This record gives sequence, structure tokens and C-alpha cells, in this order.
Amino acid sequence: METYNPDHPINSEEWLAIDEERRLALVDEYHEGMFDSAQQRRLHSSIQTTVENQIAMGDETPARATLERLMKEDDLGRHEAIHAVGSVLAGLLHEAITGKQNFSNEVYGKQLAGLTRKSWEAQFEAES
Repeated sequence: METYNPDHPINSEEWLAIDEERRLALVDEYHEGMFDSAQQRRLHSSIQTTVENQIAMGDETPARATLERLMKEDDLGRHEAIHAVGSVLAGLLHEAITGKQNFSNEVYGKQLAGLTRKSWEAQFEAES
């Protein structure tokens, strides 16, 4: 894989065949110049790479089904849908890091099941 574009579906077999550092580098390269710092870009790319990994894993995680549902039912573009899934993942990771709640695949799945364009966009309004 030479380049990454989140607006286009990845080839799951090809994606999973390359090592994690290369996947992260591809996502990071795509986002070059979009953030105030390399640290912000790297954090964003790390979450997005993790979501892409989950999508590539198919039915092993709820990420792919959630992505497809958001794109179909809520008319989100693929990149936006990845960000929506990533926002749930990032929120749960933050809770785990701060000791508020242990990370749970069950909770992750439930939160993804309830994720909609409206609920995702409401996060931005709450942060403003």
C-alpha cells in the first residue's frame, strides 16, 4: 500500500498485511499539515489507524458495521464515519486512562450501537 485516503475503502487483506508502524505512517502522512502540532496529528492518526484496523478485521469488532450504518443511514462520508467511531473509542480510552472506567468491549459495542450523526455532532456542540 503506497498511500492512504480515508474517503476510500481500504483493502482489508492488504491493510492487515502491512505492519502497524507502516499503517500509522500512512494515516499520519495523509493528515500532514492539518494540525497545529505533530503530537496532535500523531494522536489523531493513532485513533484513526486503530479504527481502520477494526474495520479491516470485519465482524470481529462492531466498527465495520457501525461505519457502514453511519454512511448509509446518517449520510456520513467514510472519513466522517471513521471520526465518529474514533470519538467513541477515544472517549472510552480517556475514561480508562483517567481511572473512571475500565475499557470494556461490551461498553464499546453498546456505545457504537447507539452512535448516530446527531449524537456525534452533539459532542461538538457540548464542547463549544
